[in-house]
Amino acid sequence: MNDKKRELCAAAEHGFIERLQQLLDEGTNPDASGINLATPLHWVAGNGHTGAVQLLVTFGADPNKMDWQGFVPLHYAAHNDYTEVVQTLLIAGADPDTRDSSGITPVHSASYSGHARTVQALIQGGANPNEQDMQGGKTPEEVVGDPLGCREPVSLEDRKAVLKAFRECQHKQLAPRRITCNVIIPGFTKIEAWDPVVEELGAEQVDAYIGSCGMKRWASPREVGGVVAFLCSEKAAFITGVSLPVDGGVHLK
Repeated sequence: MNDKKRELCAAAEHGFIERLQQLLDEGTNPDASGINLATPLHWVAGNGHTGAVQLLVTFGADPNKMDWQGFVPLHYAAHNDYTEVVQTLLIAGADPDTRDSSGITPVHSASYSGHARTVQALIQGGANPNEQDMQGGKTPEEVVGDPLGCREPVSLEDRKAVLKAFRECQHKQLAPRRITCNVIIPGFTKIEAWDPVVEELGAEQVDAYIGSCGMKRWASPREVGGVVAFLCSEKAAFITGVSLPVDGGVHLK
């Protein structure tokens, strides 16, 4: 790689936008690849420089070029939650369903990290939310918040936001076919699934929390099941796209 191509990659990596412009004006190849086959577009996408992304694609940079792991710039932007960069790349012709060497799409990357706005942008840009990876055959929805390398744990709020984004997508797809799509969000329910939580935190602490909010009691499986039965009945035929807490008011705490 000649000096100008090397400098172009360095300018992109470190965010030296003015120098990036100069080198492109001088005719340097915008797809020059450096370490790990990453191109300038990979670097600016991963660092959230929307203007630089637009600059590079204007000069002909390929938004679908892969690095050594099969990542395209869209993977970089999605993983780091740079929604505007994602939208810019999609407009430039980036393939939203490109897979890396593990079969992970940009929607998977955003889902792992709990980035709801980016998930929505990718789906609106044509990404298939039902693509499966090649590791466990999992869809993006099934990997929301899963551990990935040394990444920080994803908060419960971010997980819920991503799952809500998938529900909204499904609602828009199914509503024209007169198929309803709703979500129930149960609270503390007297079922075996809660036993490990009670064991870890202690029954006294769990009961104290339940007693401090809402209706101050556990729900019965029948109460939760009754809501499910209602939403599946003809009486709820015109209810769709709803996320309904069934938690005795715990969500209001």
